[in-house]
Amino acid sequence: MIVDGQKASDSVESLTTQFPALRIHLANRRRKHRTFVNFFLEVNNIRDFQGLDTPLKKSDELILIPSFAGG
Repeated sequence: MIVDGQKASDSVESLTTQFPALRIHLANRRRKHRTFVNFFLEVNNIRDFQGLDTPLKKSDELILIPSFAGG
């Protein structure tokens, strides 16, 4: 899916505007993003950069990967 945004947070906001049901899975009621959802810029976790303030280029691919647990 292609979404707009100059920062990762802008792209996530654009995505949840298009698909409001995703919002509760990506952020809590205070709109703080859930720690078990990982955001990758290409192959790098954006936590290694500036988190959701990481700038994006038009050609960048932002990937959302939820953490899984269990036994």
